[in-house]
Amino acid sequence: MHFGMIDSFFFVIAVDKVCLIDLFSNSELEGKTREEKLKILEEKRKQFREEKSTATVRNEISREKQRRENVKSAQEAQRKREEYQRKMMAERKKREDNDATRRKNAIRQKIKDDKERRQQKKKIEQSQQPPNQG
Repeated sequence: MHFGMIDSFFFVIAVDKVCLIDLFSNSELEGKTREEKLKILEEKRKQFREEKSTATVRNEISREKQRRENVKSAQEAQRKREEYQRKMMAERKKREDNDATRRKNAIRQKIKDDKERRQQKKKIEQSQQPPNQG
């Protein structure tokens, strides 16, 4: 094996361990000395760390945004649920009031009908009795 090939081989392994292979092209490594290749490797590592840091920050921001959206949608769902419950309670109260009014009116009507019936019965009884002679 040629010494340059061994050097390049270990360089590629080092790059592979850092997950930087996609950042390199063969033209970057051709004709470079070991020190230049190490310098390129360090630059790529630095670039990789910066991109990783940026990606981490973006992921954190994205997760926080998603969490806020989830909280907002949960609050909106809670608000709608409470609004629906208030609406149902108002309708139930209105229905109960209408039922109570209907029952009261039915009772009043029954009392009125009973009163008329008693008056008619009294008139009939009075008309059937002979007048008192005294």
